[in-house]
Amino acid sequence: MFSGDGLSHVVPASVERTDLSSKGIVAPLFDDAASEYRRAGLRTHSAGTKKTRKGQLRRISDYFGPLTLDQIDADRVVNFYNHLRESLSERTSDRYLDAISVVYQWHEQPSPVPEARGRIAKKRPRTASARALNDANCNPVAAKTMALLLPRLSGDLLTTTLLCYEAGLRIGEAVGLKWDDVTFGTDDDDTRRSVLVKRSRVGQRVGRTKTGHKRRVRLSRRLRRHLLARFMEAGRPTSGWIITQSTHHRIHDRMGRAATAAKVDRPLFKDFRDTYASTLITHGIVLKWISLELGHASVAVTEKHYAAYMAVDGYQNPWIVPDGCLPSDLFAELDGWHLGGVTKASLSVTKAHK
Repeated sequence: MFSGDGLSHVVPASVERTDLSSKGIVAPLFDDAASEYRRAGLRTHSAGTKKTRKGQLRRISDYFGPLTLDQIDADRVVNFYNHLRESLSERTSDRYLDAISVVYQWHEQPSPVPEARGRIAKKRPRTASARALNDANCNPVAAKTMALLLPRLSGDLLTTTLLCYEAGLRIGEAVGLKWDDVTFGTDDDDTRRSVLVKRSRVGQRVGRTKTGHKRRVRLSRRLRRHLLARFMEAGRPTSGWIITQSTHHRIHDRMGRAATAAKVDRPLFKDFRDTYASTLITHGIVLKWISLELGHASVAVTEKHYAAYMAVDGYQNPWIVPDGCLPSDLFAELDGWHLGGVTKASLSVTKAHK
């Protein structure tokens, strides 16, 4: 492979700074070796925007750029992966490993990535239930935090948040809703109020939901009133996207600024979905109903993900859903935030309890 090992590989002429000597070929710098990868537009790593791809390559170059290929071993790759996991998801971090593999593949160098993958795999929980119970995988947002955060949100950001928080949608499903998917019902007491979830949308890409199945998700009174207000402001459209901003990272950026203004930790939109599921489970709502609303393939999937919230200290009476209400109306009770003059008393939830 490199000098002294008796092996030699042909390095493309486009790679600069290579030192051909009597001892063999000296490995190129990672930055130079990545020239083909750079020209390929990082398609093997990400389908994001050009700006996003530049940022991804910059992360790799900052870490590995000054090193030659023979200096990069499994230890360095694992350390790089651990560094990424501090701010990125597991899936995104795995893509970076694929990106590094491409450089070695094109330059016919034995890649340290397979060994690194083995070490990383040993650190991960092996079963889906173990991963689900990991604190880093399920982080419900406290009602007090939501009470501080919700007043800071508006427009598409508020709509996306409420759809994830009070309807349990994934962010792609929320962004993929159209106006003709909404059933408002006759009034707030009509429990037919709902949205038909049948697509997921990321940027300009529109596809199926995660499970590939359609499902109808019930709307809380607060969410129905918010959607109805936006519907009237838009001029009662017969179709078209409810959320015009389809780029997820921009929605996340806006959430980060809102969280900073509210002086709370920045939540992920998956955290709102986890809040929806864990809150309803804790308050004794039927698990089958929650599973259908979340779009899980079976109740067993819901149990694996949220088993920790089925056991509470001591006995707790289940939340009784009053007539005309739905389980999702519970969230207005817990966080106490009202929308445009809608108070807790007008929701008939507290009154029904009394």
